[in-house]
Parts: sequence; C-alpha cells; structure tokens
Amino acid sequence: MEQKELINLIEKFDNSTLSKLNYEEKGVKLSLEKNSVNDCCGIDNTVKVSNTTISENTTRIKSPLVGVFYSVPSPDSEPFVKEGQEIKKGDVVGLVEAMKMINEIKSTVDGKINKINVSNGQVVSFDEVLFEVSIC
Repeated sequence: MEQKELINLIEKFDNSTLSKLNYEEKGVKLSLEKNSVNDCCGIDNTVKVSNTTISENTTRIKSPLVGVFYSVPSPDSEPFVKEGQEIKKGDVVGLVEAMKMINEIKSTVDGKINKINVSNGQVVSFDEVLFEVSIC
C-alpha cells in the first residue's frame, strides 16, 4: 500500500462513524481505533504503546499507530532521548503525528536507550520498533 493510499484510508476512517478498523494486506497490518469520549471532550489524544520483550533485560518500544515520527518537540529543540540516555517510566521518548493529531510516545519502563531505530520525520508503521531499551 502506497503512503498516499494509507493516508487516504486513515482520513476516511477519521471522518467515518467507525470506532475501530483492522486492515491487513501483503504483510502490512493497520489497526486504528477512536476514543469517542476523548474526541468529544477535547482531551489530548493518548495512545497505548506496546512493548515486546526481546530478552530478560531488553524491551522494544513500538509505534502504536501509523504516522510521522518526531524525535524532537519542535524543529529547534534537542531530541527527547539519545542513545545511551537513561529514561524513566512515563518519559516522553518521541511523537507520532497521525490524522493531524500529535501523539506522545511514552516509556513504559525504567531503562536506558540502547538503539533508536527511526529518524526524525520518518513515516512509521503500526507496531514498528522505534526504540530498544535495556531495563533497569
């Protein structure tokens, strides 16, 4: 699926009355879900970040949605995190913009950033590994 088709699908979902959409084609999986309570109350969008344990002391922080990844809060700012940096549970490690909504990606563990797998401005897929973290 081309990026333009993907964005079109996301926009159609956003404008529909559907609350959940799961789509799979040629190994690409897309899962979208709306939180109608947050949408009608003007509360900031929040997303659930999934982690995958790859060893007893290492975990992966994955993208919870398709969108554009941002490693900085604004163009002239320092990155949220750098490789080798220690982080705490709840720290913002990046942003993903989808459907004109900015979603904070927060760490679900205390640890140290081993590897950053994406760059600023990169389009990321659902469930794509963003960070590898050593658990403290």
